[in-house]
Amino acid sequence: MKYLLIFIASYGATFFVVGSIIEARLHDLAEHLRYRERAPTKAQYLREVRASVQRSKFEACAWLGTLLALVVSLLVWVLS
Repeated sequence: MKYLLIFIASYGATFFVVGSIIEARLHDLAEHLRYRERAPTKAQYLREVRASVQRSKFEACAWLGTLLALVVSLLVWVLS
């Protein structure tokens, strides 16, 4: 049961952290588009990349969540 909770907490934490980082970086990139010539508007850019961002966020969270859960589970197993 404790390992299930470790996995759920690991995936939840990585989804929150990675999601926040990716969203912040995406909005930062969209803000800097106004300094370029012939660049799309912020809303248009966000609409165009939204699907790609969601896939990237899911993939990064899956990898990092699994890695974090593995490390924490091994640590709990060794200490118990």
